[in-house]
Amino acid sequence: QEEQSILESLREEGFITTSRQKAGRGVAYEIIEATPQTESAGSSKLNPKDFLPEETKQHLESQRNKFSLRDLTHHDVSRRMHQANERRQAELESLKEKMASLYRKEDVGEKRRQELERKMTQQNDSALEKREAHLRELRDKLQAKNKKAQHVKLKKLINGPPVP
Repeated sequence: QEEQSILESLREEGFITTSRQKAGRGVAYEIIEATPQTESAGSSKLNPKDFLPEETKQHLESQRNKFSLRDLTHHDVSRRMHQANERRQAELESLKEKMASLYRKEDVGEKRRQELERKMTQQNDSALEKREAHLRELRDKLQAKNKKAQHVKLKKLINGPPVP
């Protein structure tokens, strides 16, 4: 009876969760629900907050206090909503301006491309005209040379063979 009373008191304090069981291979764990008795025996209980550095704890607490919505009035909430709307509108306007400037740059780029294209066609046309003029000139020279050669042949035929 004395042993059972000790075991019962240990169970109430949270040191022993269940009665002794044999595990087949390895270690067995049993999860128990937290009760006020097990919470009161919290000397062995580890909180995640216990592992945080002090600076982090202070920062988290200041953030919790800073953004507490319970202390806000209706006026504060509406003011914050209005400020958020203004920020969204400003961001939207800056985005619109950026898109417009990009569009203007595209227009400038398009105009420049068209100007370059026109310039290139002019250069090609002038080069083609120069080439045609050069070919005409060469053809005329060749025709003149052939004509002269034919005249020389004709004179030889008319005059006959040279006299020795």
